[in-house]
Amino acid sequence: MLEYEWRELERLCERLADLRHREAYAQRSKNVGLTEGLKQDITRAARQREQLVRYISARLGAVSAETAASPDAAERLTPATQEAAATAFPRATGEENGDGDAQIVGFMR
Repeated sequence: MLEYEWRELERLCERLADLRHREAYAQRSKNVGLTEGLKQDITRAARQREQLVRYISARLGAVSAETAASPDAAERLTPATQEAAATAFPRATGEENGDGDAQIVGFMR
């Protein structure tokens, strides 16, 4: 998994939060035109985020399936893909944090 995909997801989540904040302000100021425009931008950004999450999920699913299917498959993965698999599936790759709990990756709503 390439790290720019994660950065892009983070950027989209930040953009959505900013758009929602701006929309709330536009509603308070009763600016109907701005509110409608921001709703369209929010819809577009949410759709992009959804597509990116599906893409990342599919790639992580493929990596985990390949790793689970053959023990030597992990050796054939690129370093970026190995890092993504270790981040997303710490117990599957044997990496855990200090207190023994698996890392949890969360997304903004």
